[in-house]
Order: sequence, then structure tokens, then C-alpha cells
Amino acid sequence: MNSHSNTEKERAFLIKRFQELARRCYNRQAPCNTDFLTLDEQSLFLAEKERILKEVPSVFIEVTGGFPNAERKILYYYTDFMDLELLNQANIFAYLKIQPKYPKFAQSFSHRDVLGSLMSLGVERSKIGDIYLDEKNDVPIAYVILLEEVCDYFLHSLEKIKHTDVFLELINPDEISYQLKFKEITGTVASIRLDSVCALAFKASRSEMTRAISDAKVFVNGRLITSNGYRLNIGDIISIRGMGRFQYTEENSTTRKGRIYIKLMKYV
Repeated sequence: MNSHSNTEKERAFLIKRFQELARRCYNRQAPCNTDFLTLDEQSLFLAEKERILKEVPSVFIEVTGGFPNAERKILYYYTDFMDLELLNQANIFAYLKIQPKYPKFAQSFSHRDVLGSLMSLGVERSKIGDIYLDEKNDVPIAYVILLEEVCDYFLHSLEKIKHTDVFLELINPDEISYQLKFKEITGTVASIRLDSVCALAFKASRSEMTRAISDAKVFVNGRLITSNGYRLNIGDIISIRGMGRFQYTEENSTTRKGRIYIKLMKYV
């Protein structure tokens, strides 16, 4: 069996799972949710959303990661707008702050270090959302968004990141002091095509970006885009697997040669 047929089977299984959760929400008249989804899984949902909800028109789905501009997100199914209040009551997500026990002897740690330490405890990646790294007075701090169901396990089990002893604290989302960091990029493009704008964002050639797009590595607002001529809209968030993310934020004047001045904000 080739990899293409495996992929199609996986897609069909995931769509079926999305539909089963919609029916469960409708039959029980109670909210439910998925685990955290990858960009590929989110894109599949967005492409199939109409079909998924066709049988249960009174069910609604919120796509959320528990923090502004989160990349990993869950699907939250509900039948009443009052159910959305549950998302703000910390019974879906949990927020952990991880910091060294002994700051003076702490080593810096990366996103990979934090994720590796969490997963070494035997918890599936799908239970863990975005991880944000920050430093205060040269002391490394990590903020981790989790599904609430695994929070207590981490609180009582995680003791080290790399060789640094750490302690964990359950916090409210508004206590996360991390601010998304951006690098402003300005320049001109021939048109607001996906390949042209990505080339500017990553200082790459259009042919490189065309390959990335055709290799199914580029997502716009969580949806997989495979057309290099796709036209972007202001506010779109573009993610390229293995390269990073940026937001298309502004379109300005046009040069005499017809090129368009634009502004991007690249996540760093």
C-alpha cells in the first residue's frame, strides 16, 4: 500500500472523527472538544466543515488554541452560545508557567527542550498546545498551554528540563506576560500572490516558495493552500512548515513600475 492511500485513509478517519464528535454534541446537547490539532488537521477540518456539520445544523464549532495567535488549536463543539463561557473557565485549557528552581544555575532551554521533557513523561503530543519562551533578567521561563486533563500529571511529574531543576505553577491566561515578538519587513512585490509575498518574508526566491507551496507546506489562516497564485488579504497569517510564520499587515502605494509596497510582521 502506498503512502498516498495511507494519507487518504488517515484523512477519512479524521473526518469521521470530526463527524462523530458533532453527533455526540447534538445527541447529548453538551459541549465536547478534540485534542490539539496540527495545521494539517485544522486545514482538513476547514475544508470539510460544511460536510461535517451537514447532519447536525444546530451544532457550532469554535477553533481555538487558548491564547491569541496560537498555532495548535482544538475544535470546541457546542449547541448553545452560553456553552462558549466554558472556554473562559479553565476547564478546557490549563496554563503552566515553568521556571528554574535555582535561577543562578539555570541553563537556557529551547522550545524543543521543553516539549521533549513534557513528552518524555509519556503524554501524547496532541494534549499539548503552544509553548512560549520568555526570559526575565536572563532567567528562562516557559508558558505551556495544555488540555486540563493532563495538567495535574505534569504538575506532579515534571522535575527537569535538560539539566535544570524546575518548578511548575498553574496560572490564569491573563498572567502570561509573554508578548509575541515580531520583526517588521517592508518591500515591494509584483502582486499580492502567495509565492511573491512569502519570498519577501523569508528572503527567498519565488521558485523556492513555489516548491514549498506545491509540497503542501504553506498554510493561510490554518488552511492548506497549494496554489502559488493565491491572493492574500490584509490580516492573513501565513505559516510555512519548517520556516516560520508571518502576518500580511499593510498594502501601500505602487511604484512607477507597478510594484506594490507592503508590510509584513514576521514572528520571531
